Amino acid sequence: REQASRLAALHKAIKASEAEMDRYRRGAVPGFIKWLVAAQRSTGKSMQEPDGLVHFFPFNEKGSNQIKASIGGGVGRVGGKLAPASRDGQGGLRFDGRTAVTFDSWPSRERTQAFTFAAWIKVPGNGNGSVLARMDVGQAYRGYDLWIQNRAVGTHIVSSWPQNALKVVSKQALAADQWQHVAVSYDGSSKASGIKIFIDGKLVGNQVEQDSLKETIVTQVPFKI
Repeated sequence: REQASRLAALHKAIKASEAEMDRYRRGAVPGFIKWLVAAQRSTGKSMQEPDGLVHFFPFNEKGSNQIKASIGGGVGRVGGKLAPASRDGQGGLRFDGRTAVTFDSWPSRERTQAFTFAAWIKVPGNGNGSVLARMDVGQAYRGYDLWIQNRAVGTHIVSSWPQNALKVVSKQALAADQWQHVAVSYDGSSKASGIKIFIDGKLVGNQVEQDSLKETIVTQVPFKI
């Protein structure tokens, strides 16, 4: 009886600890997003990197066949044509809808790992498609992406589409032909409720289109922007 009581107390303590960690992760996300917005508005100025920042791409290359990360390393090869784009005096690149930057060497992400994608983007009125993705089409779309759907911001996190996957898109659409900062944060819970979408640093409402993820999302295909 004493052992059962101790086990029950331990189980309760573990649950309380897990709940506290979940509150911490969720509370930290808005601050992290605000840092990203400020950092990407201040390219070239000295700013302290936040914990957990894995890659940062300034996209200031001109006439190069490679894209390099200024934080975290990573070199991608350009397939197609890129043109310079100005964002309030800062650098940027214009993609034509056919061009992609491919990274053959890229760290794996599992469904149990938390991660965040963020970018400054400017989409046309008919904006649709992936901003970035590591997704194996031949393996039932296993992987993940940062997705634009009728100018709404979203993500697929997939083991096997559609029966073993998450898909969430924002209720709010991006403005056409206007630079906006977007971020998608995932807490590693394998639940659609663990996905948060931010536009210009503000949390927006979600539409859940798929909520059935239960197996691995790891894939060996290249990561692409």
